[in-house]
Amino acid sequence: MKSSVDATPAPTHARGVEHDGARIASASTDGARDSLEACGRACETRDAREVTLSMDGFGDVRLTLKPEWHASSVEYLRALASESETSCEETCEVYRVEPGFLVQGTLRSRSIEANAETKPGPKLMERGDVGWAGEGPGPDFFVYLGENPARHFGRAHTVFAVVADEASMAVLERVVAAPSSTPGGPGTMRFIDRRPRVRVSAS
Repeated sequence: MKSSVDATPAPTHARGVEHDGARIASASTDGARDSLEACGRACETRDAREVTLSMDGFGDVRLTLKPEWHASSVEYLRALASESETSCEETCEVYRVEPGFLVQGTLRSRSIEANAETKPGPKLMERGDVGWAGEGPGPDFFVYLGENPARHFGRAHTVFAVVADEASMAVLERVVAAPSSTPGGPGTMRFIDRRPRVRVSAS
């Protein structure tokens, strides 16, 4: 399947010179709070097991990340989520829909360095599995919607997540059913008429 498109913690400082247990505990607590505030969104998403793809006009698709399948791809999704307000601005979208087969889009970012690695999938792709399109490293992605394992793919695609729940699958089915066309004629790739923007955030 080919794509058509192509904290650092803040330093802690004790607020006095006393060495009694109460003052030490207070300094430690204040330092931990200051470090967490400095870390911000990066700390929230650093070890996230889920992210959400918000598809404009359709709803949210929750993904369970699979670092054991491909760690660097998961780190890319987490990085996008850590800067959710800007990382996908005007660059992430869904553009291809194939009923009973897939939803495809791009997670291209101007501010986050893209994943550059590929790895054979851990198994045949199944309904709800998420991988990089065109057997490449991304940023174009797809969600497999077939009812049966994708034997025609083999294990050629880098797979890094699964759709988390049926509500998310229902959103994807609405996307794939949206008005679309095949500009190249019958038997060619089908493109959605109005491409929904996508934003990535921590679930």
